[in-house]
Amino acid sequence: MRLYTFSKGHTTFLHEHKHDYQTGDSLQILVKQVKTLAKAEAVGLFLYDQWSDQFVLTHASTEHHLFVDNLSADLIQGFDRYQQVSYLSSYHITKSKRAGQACMIALFKEEKISGFITLTIDQEQPLSEKQRMRWLEIAKDANVILTELTNMFHVIEQVNKYELMYSVTQKFHSTMNSKDVLSEIVNTIGSIYPTFDCHLFLSKNFQDEQNLPVKELIYNDEYAEKASVQAFLSGEIKLVKRPNRRKITLYAPLNGKQGIYGVMELTSYEIEQIPDDDIEFVRLLANTAGNALENAQLYQQSTQLIQDLQLINSFAHELNKLSCLSDTTAFIKSQIETSFKAEEVGFILYNQAMEFSIEQHSSDFFHHQDSRKKLTLLLNQIKQEREAVFIGDTHCKFPELALTCRSVIILPMIQSEQLLGCIIIMHPQPYFFTFDQFKLMKSLVQHSTLAFGNIILREQLEQSVITDYLTKLFSRKYLDEKCNEHLHAGQCGVFILIDLDDFKKINDTYGHDVGDHILIQVANLIRKEIEGHGFAARWGGEELAIYLAEASYQEGQQFSNRLLHLIEKTTQPSVTASIGMAYWSHEQPLDLTTLFDKADQALYDAKHAGKNQFSFR
Repeated sequence: MRLYTFSKGHTTFLHEHKHDYQTGDSLQILVKQVKTLAKAEAVGLFLYDQWSDQFVLTHASTEHHLFVDNLSADLIQGFDRYQQVSYLSSYHITKSKRAGQACMIALFKEEKISGFITLTIDQEQPLSEKQRMRWLEIAKDANVILTELTNMFHVIEQVNKYELMYSVTQKFHSTMNSKDVLSEIVNTIGSIYPTFDCHLFLSKNFQDEQNLPVKELIYNDEYAEKASVQAFLSGEIKLVKRPNRRKITLYAPLNGKQGIYGVMELTSYEIEQIPDDDIEFVRLLANTAGNALENAQLYQQSTQLIQDLQLINSFAHELNKLSCLSDTTAFIKSQIETSFKAEEVGFILYNQAMEFSIEQHSSDFFHHQDSRKKLTLLLNQIKQEREAVFIGDTHCKFPELALTCRSVIILPMIQSEQLLGCIIIMHPQPYFFTFDQFKLMKSLVQHSTLAFGNIILREQLEQSVITDYLTKLFSRKYLDEKCNEHLHAGQCGVFILIDLDDFKKINDTYGHDVGDHILIQVANLIRKEIEGHGFAARWGGEELAIYLAEASYQEGQQFSNRLLHLIEKTTQPSVTASIGMAYWSHEQPLDLTTLFDKADQALYDAKHAGKNQFSFR
């Protein structure tokens, strides 16, 4: 009697057990009906498992432990599309050692074997022809019903997957946070494929995400042959099998419309292969995640870009309010420390001879002599290449420097092809600054360069107004103003006039170039001697003037005598000088004209006393 007679046709069978097949019980019902109709001792259903590449026992009419867990390759080797039934002893498919007869009936789906129904009977003699025909008819009907059931199972499984995909996609597009997208990827893979270990190969920007299974994506020449790198570069899924370790790994690139944002790594030690349907599902999931990650990053980038533009705008606005170099460097240093969390900020300025100096508002690190020596190598590179330097880890690139700050950014300030200086930004942690921060710093420094150039130009112009071109000492007008200010605000002071002896004879003998050179030598000597104690000016011709603020009469006398000695001993060719000095104090006040007259009279006395002398009034 045919199976559909008892079940009112396989369509009726499926309709009556629609609740059961949703829970997988319908296959168990089918196995029990086959057992009843075939009058078999036991019936087992072995279905093909794509993950293990084996025919695995899924349902049995009795306890599962009666049948083997999976059919051996030897048993199924002889089956093809033209052979459906094989008769054999029961011990081949059961764990029982009792003598008995068995039958294996192949189930086909699209001309491929999809499984086996196995029947056993407790009898030693071979099956009769009537039994064989009956079992074969029953198997044919079971095959029809089983095909319908497995198709439904497959459809339901696919529907469930893509409903989950739809739900995940909605979650992806409801957030603009990259971390949330990555977390959803990991959670989705864990719910669908619990036997897989999931990791994400991402750039170093994501290495701080402690709650995510993130690995750094390294795609240099050393790692070029790795499957993760190949998936990233090609945008295609890569599958790696290691049969000796029973390990299989799938690498799915996170593809967006504009680029590839990482690679998802799925690893399992419990399967032999991954079905094509599941590979396609993982590919779709990875692409959906890649698009969501791209959208999140584009949103974050646009938000960051707006913030950066606002920072640049406010930075430029405040910068334009400043008029002196010290205020400008103090403001820039504060902005960099606040915006980029920099530990050390230094300002290097170059003069016309390309000798560098450290601006006073630079961090303490830059004012140490040892630090200046270590930075010379980097500064020489800037002088030669005039390009910004971005170093993630100085211990790797410049181990000989042994810098405590491992993240270093050096940004040159170039205006009209002239190197004005550079700004050095540092942090102790390696790879602390991102490339986006580096680009933003470059934009800020471009605005800073314009401000630096204008301030330097203005200060040079101001300096040229108050400075003698040849000696670089102050002008006579500037000296008058400064002396007059101190006469009203100070307590005491010394004014000194210096005249080089027989200077006309030097010009006539050696020429005016040598005469100018001697004036420069004397001016440099005076500048060195009065550093921090006063100011000097070119009074006119070969006459120079010095004002020592808050100096006593004795200090002025000592200074004048020392200067006479130094001028005679250090000038080449050697010259002498005559010096006149005037002193004032709060108890003996003088106006500017009287102070100058007294010094001039004292100089006259020194000249007539034989030159190379000091006199005072």
